[in-house]
This record gives sequence, structure tokens and C-alpha cells, in this order.
Amino acid sequence: MKKFLLLCFSFVFVLSSWAQERVVSGQVTSDEDGTTLPGVNVVLKGTTNGTVTDIDGNYRLNVPSSGGTLVFSFIGLQTQEIAIGERSTIDLAMGLDVKQLTEVVVTAQGIERDRKSMGYASTTISASDIANKPETDIGRALQGRTPGLQILNSSGLAGSGSKINIRGISSVSGNTQPLWVVDGVPINTGSNDSNQDFRDGQISPTRFLDIDPNNIETINILRGLSATTLYGSQGRNGVILVTTKAGASGKQTRNFEASVSQSLFAVEAIVPELQNKWSNGFDGDYGEFFSNWGYVFDGNVPPNDPRHPYSEHAATFPEFPEFQMLSGYIPTAQKDNVNDFFTKGSSSNTSLNLGARNEFGSINFSYSHLDETGFVKGNELQRDNFSLGGTAKLTDKFSMNSVFNFARTDFATPPAGAGTGSNSAGAPSIFSNLFFTPRNIDLTNWPYQNPVTGASVYYRNGNDITNPRWLLDNAKQSSVTNRFFGNVALNYDFTDWFKLTYRLGLDTYSEKQGLAVNKGAVGFPASAIAFATGLLRTVDITNTILDHSLIGTFQKKLSSDLDLTAIVGGNIRIDDLVQSGLESTGQVVYGLLEHRNFSNTAPRDFRNTSLSNLNRTQRQIWQ
Repeated sequence: MKKFLLLCFSFVFVLSSWAQERVVSGQVTSDEDGTTLPGVNVVLKGTTNGTVTDIDGNYRLNVPSSGGTLVFSFIGLQTQEIAIGERSTIDLAMGLDVKQLTEVVVTAQGIERDRKSMGYASTTISASDIANKPETDIGRALQGRTPGLQILNSSGLAGSGSKINIRGISSVSGNTQPLWVVDGVPINTGSNDSNQDFRDGQISPTRFLDIDPNNIETINILRGLSATTLYGSQGRNGVILVTTKAGASGKQTRNFEASVSQSLFAVEAIVPELQNKWSNGFDGDYGEFFSNWGYVFDGNVPPNDPRHPYSEHAATFPEFPEFQMLSGYIPTAQKDNVNDFFTKGSSSNTSLNLGARNEFGSINFSYSHLDETGFVKGNELQRDNFSLGGTAKLTDKFSMNSVFNFARTDFATPPAGAGTGSNSAGAPSIFSNLFFTPRNIDLTNWPYQNPVTGASVYYRNGNDITNPRWLLDNAKQSSVTNRFFGNVALNYDFTDWFKLTYRLGLDTYSEKQGLAVNKGAVGFPASAIAFATGLLRTVDITNTILDHSLIGTFQKKLSSDLDLTAIVGGNIRIDDLVQSGLESTGQVVYGLLEHRNFSNTAPRDFRNTSLSNLNRTQRQIWQ
């Protein structure tokens, strides 16, 4: 009886405690322009109970029935505490942290200004911030580091492309990417991808992948027209200013400084939870369909007495006697048939930095090597970065600074085009069918390739889906890039308040893109049927930016409360793009991926888009 009363008391106490909680929700925005802020931390003060705002700035949090205080925090913004009271909805506009108003930040054209004197939003991300979030792609390292910055990844594969939007999408032309400026010089960060249709996936990474995160001193993100006007139309989508350690001119370097760093991380796929109750089929009935809602796994033969899913391949694989089963097949759950498709990858990065300075100038050298393997077979990324920069004080008024960077990036992966939910929408895709694999299909241990023809082997008797494992061995896209970018700047101080700078910048790279698929794949839409015959595409790209800037800077203190800053000068930028390519279809001999082994070769892709391009653009800005 005592135990019963104690149980009833405990039950009533739990109900009472549960009833005392309520939900508080709301939206967090920027007080600068009213845009929503994703990723803001919302915590009930004095507890570990908290959440973060979603992509639309909304949040929901369980709180006590009365009282309590919510704490809102985000990097670069002022932390605020709001008493809940009896409210169920609390909206908040957050502003910049006033402690940052005394900072000196790098603005357009490399000019340093006090943050408090700026009339626009700017966020500074330091080297330590980047180090705390190790990423091989500097674009992804910016995720969550500043309000209003949206990072969209094409996939989770190592080296895959990313897109960045600052303050949302504000273009009707399709180009919403910000301008990247490294050590004062604009660089090309597009992908120049030979796949012009989004359904075919992305072959080449976005080219800010060539920037070494280990060599970054600071990143400044400029938002708004006032922040970017000095870059003209190039800066209409915002500007990301990158200052490298070599380009920082040794401002924080002692007489001599050396550092070596080594990092090693595991790379794993996050696989969704999959059911293990039903086999393939529909409405509780077993069938060799692309569905997971068939007969229940109960250890019995389904009423329609099915054959083994691979029975049509029995003669090809006599080593699997169970394939001979033409009736009496018992579906059995293969709990890891999707999980085992993935592997455990790794990311290893070694970097060396040397710096020295004296009263006559400074010099900085850095080298890093990245070796990364992704979470699927054939996904690899290797990158080597060299950087050398320095300053020289030639006279009391005349100085020179220069930075030279070289990067070699080698990227390879199986293709990951778009999927329709039951097949690829264009080019082959290792993910388009993987997660829909019926739970009774032993994807890991059953054959995936015909030993004679090399064609895909799968459970579909209509032969209309390519085995995902076959794609790992027979389809590959690659990009190899050699890149040089740097600048030389001459500075002359006419007075203590007027300086003239001439800067010459160069960004040039050559890239070899490749897409190869052996014949034997199936299941493509009519618009992409060329992949079924075997396809090889090779594209050579050379992209060069030559940038000239002449800048006069006035910075004069008129009184204790009034400063004057003015910029005059001009910029000439010349972009040259040269691209040539070939695509071959109709592979003759399986496994030989050379243009001479295909029956059709043309300078256009299978969608009739030219693979050759010659483009020159010249921009001039005078202010």
C-alpha cells in the first residue's frame, strides 16, 4: 500500500512539474536593416536549457510558468538579457557589440579605419576564429561567424563547391556571389564549371578553395552599398576582404618567429535513421519495386511466393547459389546496407610559418599541405600552398610591399548530380538512389558489376537503376588547378595626412576538368541518355585577372572631435578567360577512358553547349 501511494504521489508530482512549463517563441532580427538572424543562441539564464534560431531567425523554448530571463548571444553582436515575465512571445532586434567600436578594421582598397567612424556594417573574423572551426574550405569556415552570411554547400563531399550570399539574394541576373579581395586585389572565385546544367551536378569546386585557411590573418566582411562602392559593380553583392599573414606585413611579428601546426580529423557521414520493418514493395505486398513499404520482415515467405531479387543474374554468378531461388524467397532486413556504403575519411593538414622584421621591413613565408579523403570511396582532395610576402622601407617616405601565393589543388570524386527521388535527374549521382535502397537488398555483399561486360548489376529486373556501388568504381569527376596570385604595391607619403599608392595585382590559374563514366550505367532521363553509352569530357581553362589601382588617401584630424577621410583614384581590371574542351560518347572498349576509344567526339557537350569559350572583360572605376 505504501508503495502504491508513493507511486501515485510521484505521478502527481511529475504531472504538476510538467504543467508548470510553457513555451516562449519569437524572432531575432538585426537592428541595422531588419534582416532575420539565424544561429543566435537563446538560453534560459542560470540553466543549460537553450536553443538556436533557425534560418528565418525563429526560436521556441520551454521555460517555467512564471519568471525567468532569456539570454540572446551571437559572435559580433551585443549580448542581451530579456526578462520573460508573463509573455509567450519575445521578439528582439540585436545590434553590434559596442566594444568593437574602438577597433581598427580593414575596409575597401585596404584602407584602415576606426570602426566607430564607419557608416556601414563590417564584421572582422580573426585567425583564431578560423582555427576554432577547422575547415579545408575557407567559405565553409565562415558559416555562423557573422550575421547575414548564408553558406550553401553543393554536397558534403571533400572539395565540393559552396555558394555564399550576404544579406540574401538581391540579383535578377543570377550572380549573387560576393567579391573576394585578397591583400587588396580582387581574385576569381567562380567554379567555371563545364557542367552548365544544375541537374548534372558540379564538377569543379568554387575557387576560393585555393585559399589556405592557415595563412589568413583576418577576414573582413563588408555589407551595404557604402561599404562596397569603391569596387563598383563587382561589389554589389558584398565584399569579403582577406588579409593573409604574408600580406599583413609582419605587423605582429617579432624579430623572428616560427610556428608549425599539425591537425588530423576524422570525416564521417551523418546517415539518417532508416526503418527495418518492411521490405520492398507496396501496401504490405512484396515486389521488386523502388519502395520500402512492402511485406513485413516476419521470417516467412510472402504470400505471392517471390523469387530472389538477383535470380536473373544466377547464371552470371554461380558462386551465389541463393540466386537460383525462383520461389520461396524470405526477405531479411540488411540493417547496414546503406551505412556500409560510406567509409570513414580523414583530413590531415600540416603548416609552417616563418616571419621576421626589423626597422627596414619585414618578410613572411608559409607553406601548408592538405590531404583529405571523404566519406565515400574515390573522394579525395590534396592541396599545397606556398606564400611569400614582405615590406621594405626604402626611404622615410617611400615604401614597397608585395605578396606572392602559389596553390596546387587536386580534387576528385564520384559524381553527385541532382536526384528525382527515384533516379538521377541528369548525370550519374551516387546519392540519387542510395537512401531509397530497399532494406532487404544486401548492397554491400551482393555483386554490383557484370564480370564480362562491366555493366551495372542490381536487383531491378527492368534494369532501370544503376547500382550506387558501380558508380563508385566507374564514374569520376576531377579538377586539377595550378594557381598564382599576388601583388606589388608602391607607397609614397607626401605628408603625414596624404599618401599615394599604386598597386599591381595578378591572379592567374590553369585548370583541367574531367568527367568520365564507363559504359554500362542505366536509368538516365532521355535528355542525358548519352551517359549510358559511356562518356568522357576533358576541359582546359585558363583564367587571368590583371588589376591596376592608383589610390590617393587623405586622412586628416581637423579637431579633437572631427576627422576627414577622403579617397581619390582609379582602378582598371582586365579579365581573360580561355576555355577549350572535348566530349566523347559511345565507348568502344569498356574501361579505356581515352577519346580515341569513343565513337563520337565533339567540342560540345551532350546538351549541345559549347565547351570552348574566349572572353575578355575590362572594367574601369575613377573616383
